[in-house]
Amino acid sequence: MHADVLGQCLRDALGDVVRGAHDTLRVRPESISQISRLFRLANTHRFHIAVPGSQLVAGRGVVTLDLDALPRIRALDIESQILHVEGGALVSTVECHLRARGLTLGASDVLDPRQSVSDWLASGAPGARAHADDPVDQLVCGLDVVLPDGTELTIRPAPRRAVGPDLVPAFVGGRAALGVIVGAHLVARRDTPRTQITYRFATRDAAESARAWVRGYGVRPASITLTEDSERAILIVSIEGSRGVRDACLATVARVAAERGGIPCNDASPLAPSSTPISGPSAIVRALGRALDPANVLGPARTEGDSLS
Repeated sequence: MHADVLGQCLRDALGDVVRGAHDTLRVRPESISQISRLFRLANTHRFHIAVPGSQLVAGRGVVTLDLDALPRIRALDIESQILHVEGGALVSTVECHLRARGLTLGASDVLDPRQSVSDWLASGAPGARAHADDPVDQLVCGLDVVLPDGTELTIRPAPRRAVGPDLVPAFVGGRAALGVIVGAHLVARRDTPRTQITYRFATRDAAESARAWVRGYGVRPASITLTEDSERAILIVSIEGSRGVRDACLATVARVAAERGGIPCNDASPLAPSSTPISGPSAIVRALGRALDPANVLGPARTEGDSLS
């Protein structure tokens, strides 16, 4: 469909939440139902949608979904420390809201202050505690999602799921392969003293080895993030707790890093856009995305060899 015709079609269906023209069409919905309608239109008229966290870029036949009009912090249960937020809320805003109450998401201070919760979670929540650091811990206990066909899916808040499939990990870090995150129930923690150290490695393998051995020695970081660019691999380790606990853990981290050629550095922006997080959606998630999105609404960035087997 020609871009001008597509723009008029979207305005007829969605009204003034549609912005731009030609190859810069952007939709800024004010409700989840409008997002569902946008996805149904995409299935009917065969255009792509670039959603927060996806790797699809704006261009011909691509409509950008903007969640700026859905920025609210809906509720905070102090007793359970569970926070319900909309997908357009900025992570930095959420963190400020929690820290004013002695809580935190446990995310590193290197987070992009402009990043939305939807983008952050779809990208794997960089800076937060990884599941491998503490399998019992959880960052997300519930999600509100819109699937590629426009279906609204709610994964209700619950403790770690011991029975049946847990879809949350498929969306967190899934690069929007299965749909767009429009809301989340996040688990906060008490805000305790923290020390962060960054190491630079010559190769990704060396950084991955250091990360594995840090965990193998029993260190449980508040977060341990691995990124890389064309010249280096960066390991960012945050340790929280009392001074004695932090000193002991940091000594172990320093020894493990040194054994693998790690050099302490003070990189001010290790998670800047020029760096690439190493983790991404698995083959099974991409294959499930193809099954859920036969109209290819979320774009062509899928690997043809992926299968569900």
